[in-house]
Parts: sequence; structure tokens; C-alpha cells
Amino acid sequence: MAAFGLGLIGDASATESLLSALTDISPIVQGRAAQALAQIGASESAPAIGEMVKSHVTSAFEVDPEDVSYPQTDEVEAFRLGIYALGELKAFEPLAEAVIGDGGQPILWWWPVAYALGRTEDPRAVPALATLTGVQGSVGVSIAAQALGVLNDIRAIAPLTDLLDFDRRDRPVIVSAIQALGTMTLPEAATILDEFVRIRSLDRRLRLEVVEALSRHTSIASVEVFTELLAHPWAPLRAASLRALAHTDPESFMFILSGLGPDPDWRVRSALAEGLRWVRPEAARYRLTVMLNDEDQRVISQVLKSLVAVDELASAEVLKEYLRSSDIGVRKTAANLLGKLSNSGSEKALIEVFDNAVSDSSYVVRAALIDALTNHGIEAAHDTLLEGLKDPEWAIRVRATEHLERLFPEDSFEGPGSAQGLRRVDYSATELINPRVSPHAYIETEYGTIEIELAVIDAPLTSENFITLASQGYYDGLAFHEVVSNGAVHTGDPRGDGNGGPGYTLRDEHNQLPFLRGAVGMARDWRDSAGSRFFITHSPQPHLDSRYTVFGNVVDGIDVLDKLEPGDRIERLYVWDGVSLLGGAEPGP
Repeated sequence: MAAFGLGLIGDASATESLLSALTDISPIVQGRAAQALAQIGASESAPAIGEMVKSHVTSAFEVDPEDVSYPQTDEVEAFRLGIYALGELKAFEPLAEAVIGDGGQPILWWWPVAYALGRTEDPRAVPALATLTGVQGSVGVSIAAQALGVLNDIRAIAPLTDLLDFDRRDRPVIVSAIQALGTMTLPEAATILDEFVRIRSLDRRLRLEVVEALSRHTSIASVEVFTELLAHPWAPLRAASLRALAHTDPESFMFILSGLGPDPDWRVRSALAEGLRWVRPEAARYRLTVMLNDEDQRVISQVLKSLVAVDELASAEVLKEYLRSSDIGVRKTAANLLGKLSNSGSEKALIEVFDNAVSDSSYVVRAALIDALTNHGIEAAHDTLLEGLKDPEWAIRVRATEHLERLFPEDSFEGPGSAQGLRRVDYSATELINPRVSPHAYIETEYGTIEIELAVIDAPLTSENFITLASQGYYDGLAFHEVVSNGAVHTGDPRGDGNGGPGYTLRDEHNQLPFLRGAVGMARDWRDSAGSRFFITHSPQPHLDSRYTVFGNVVDGIDVLDKLEPGDRIERLYVWDGVSLLGGAEPGP
């Protein structure tokens, strides 16, 4: 645990001690030391980490390539943490010495090997990753495919194309191949995707994946596909097609737009506003100005972003006006954008709005204003940052402290003070210190129920907050506002656009639980800013380990998770605490 903690602190002065810990008698200590060295960024430690990994490599030979269980034996965990560390440090050579044999081929197929090789972003990993896409299975093949996409190497085209096979490969593998081809910039990748999107039997979720992948290629051959899909009954696919068409062929986008009426779904109108950033500025300004009258404030936020993209100078006055919007999300967006326009003369307006935002029910506008002012110079930010140290919300005090330490390293000032925020916590409560049961949460959806065991030992404060919100019915009816295939589903936002929350923040509870399939984690904007938004992972996401709070794990209904689409809703969320059911009003007849 000490080595893990040193990694979280991230101070380079711990490097020597952690290097010594790589030879500790305990394999777990060795693994955590490697993890910490990677978090510190101690690239000079890579050879020593590589030696530690080689000492445990044989222990991983017995692990099934698809095994996503935790924990493994101590030796296997040390091996896993060690190769993760080498991947994060971009240390291909010591990693290759441990896991690649003759001819550049991997000596074992366990999925963490593909992950670590991909994280190095080294083209020398292509042969091994191509081999790992050709084996049987799903988890490791998917991860290897995604890694090939990042490497953007012509040698990856053939193995990725082979994965687009409905007879031999499952859905996660096919999705990963699509995403990888979309990440690449090679014209050959665009050609393959264009052929694939035209398969009539594709379901709407797969077609959405291909459209989003094609939108990054801007291949004119796909314009007719995007145009046809603008009439699709599913809003996420219409929205993606609008963005893709605008990015690929702005002239066709504007021509078709002249015959389109307002879409009934705010997500499509927001996509339209986003697409306008790619057309001629004079045409975009007119359309975006009209869209400022949209009735849904979530659309206004995107309109403001696009206005800045097409005309920074003219947008400054509009942004100042929207700093006084009644919608917190719009005010946050306006502040963030003004922060990027450092020559707009907005300092006075930002300071004035900060003073008025002290009484807001949410901290998000004050946070955006603090960030914006720091981009307008030291003098503009100084007094407001000092006020931020007195903010009732812990996350604001932390943010102000970080900015002051960066901008005024020679000055002395009080730190963020007590960890208490707007949500008061009794840190001595028995249920936090010594919980008697492991509560289970149940998320009811139209596809079935997802059962989650809450990690009350590893994340007691986060679990308690989640139970409290559930008992109030907070989550009932909320949308899964973002679904990243092979990544995670996101929910818990009352706004439905990823910007909402309960109005207070929680401190992070970094723990040693890994983000494997079915892990439940807290979303946040920055350190110690979690609230109500959470996500559930479809597949292993090691890059999130020890960076986000894991507070639960799916124990039943994982198949339900895979069926969720953007816009689906939580019908009911309740918790069994060992005595009674909390929250989740009984559904009507």
C-alpha cells in the first residue's frame, strides 16, 4: 500500500525507494512499485521494471488469454502491473525482452500483453499485435485491434480487415476493428469502412460505429451514405450522419440543410450546430445566430462552441451575454470559451460573474470562471483565486490552490483547508469505518436488471453517497447519456448531456481495484470533483486504474449492459442494504 500511495502522490523524490522495492520479497510490492514508478514518470526505471517482469513471466503462462478475473496470484499480478508500467513509460525494448520472442512474436497471449504493447505506441509492436488479432477469443483480440489503429501502420490494414467477419468474430471484436480503422488516417482504411457501412443487414448500433469512424476520414465516397442516413428514425444515427456530412463535404451539408426542418431531438440539433463549424464562416454565423433561439439550453452550449470556432473575435460579446444565462451549463460553457479568448478583454465580466455565482446551487460555473481567469493573466486571476480558497465547496478550494501554486510559486497562502464541502460527511460514522454488509444496487432498464455489489470497504464515501442518492430516487428516469462501445456506459446526469450533477462534489477514493469488465467508476471533471455521474465498463480499461474511483462491480446482468444504447434510461435504481430496499419507486402498472 505504501508503494501504491507514493504513486498517487507522484513525487520524483520517491524514485530511489521505489526502485529498491522492485526487488522486495513480496511480488505484490514489486508490482505496485512498478505502477508507482510509471505514475511518477520515472523512465529511467524501465530496465529494472523489465527485469522484474521477466522474473514473473512464467507464472502468466498458465492464465487463460481471456481471463479478466481479479485478483490473480501475487506473481501474476506483479507481472500484470509491471507490463502496464512499461507500456505507460513507452518502454518498448524492456517490454519486448519480456513478452516477445523470435520473429517478433508474443510468447503469451494473455490480453494485458496486447494492452501493454499498444500503450508503447511503438511501430515495432505491429507484428506481435497482428498475431494477437488472429488468435481465438474476444477481449485480447479487441485490445490488439485498437492498438493497431493507434499505430496507424499500413501493415495493420489486412489483420483489421480480417476481423470484420460476422461468421468468425463476435460483436466486440468487429466494433474494435471499426474503431481502429476510424483512428487511422490511411485512405485504405476509409475504403474498407465505406464498403462495410453499405452492408444492408447492419444493425443501427454497428452502422453508427462505422459512420463515426468514417467521419474522421472525410472520404467523399461516403457522402451519399451520410445523406441517406439523415432520415433514419434513430436520433443518434441522424446526429452522427450530420456531423460526418458537414466534416466531409461542407457544401453538400449546407445544400441539404436548406431543405431540413428543425429536428425534434435536441441531440440532432446540437450535432447540426457542431457541423456548422466546418462550413464557410459567413454562412455559419447566420445559422448559428438563429440557433441561439433554440428552446433547449443543451443546444445553446454547442452553438456557442461553434460560434467561437468560426469567428473568435465576433463571438466574445455573445459569450459575455451568455455568462448571465439562467442555465448553469450555458454559463459554464461561456466561461470556458472566454478563457480561451485571452485577448477578448473579458476579465472584468468574468470577475463580476464570479462574485454573483457564489450563491449558485452548483460549483461548476465558479470552477469554469476560475480556470478562465487564469488564462487572462496573473493580475486578473489573483484576487479571485484567493476568494476561491474560501469557497464552501472543497473542489473549488483544490482548484484555486492548484492555480495559485502554479502562477505564484513564491507566494505563501493558506491551502484548501478542511476536506468538508457542501455535502457534510461524518467521517467517524460506523457504517463508513466498519460496514456490516456489502450492499447491492439494482439498475432496472427495459432490457433487464444490472446488479452491482458496492465496494464499501475500498470506496466507503462514494458508496454512501451513491446509496443516499438512490434512496432519494435521484437516478430514476435518468438517461445513459453516453455509450462508448467496448468502453463504458455513462449515466447519473440529470441534464442528460454529461455536464450535470447533484450540486456538490466528492473527494476521490483511489483504490487498488482495477477497471475490468463490469467495473463501476465515478466520473469527474478534475481531481475531487465527482458527484452523481458514474460509468460501467464493457471491457478492461487499465488506463483508468488508480485515476478514477472504483466503487462497485457488476455481479449479474452484464449482458444487459451490452444492450444499452445512447438515450436509454434507468427505469428504477434501488439498493438492498442487508435490511431493506432503499429508493426506486415501484414502477406503475
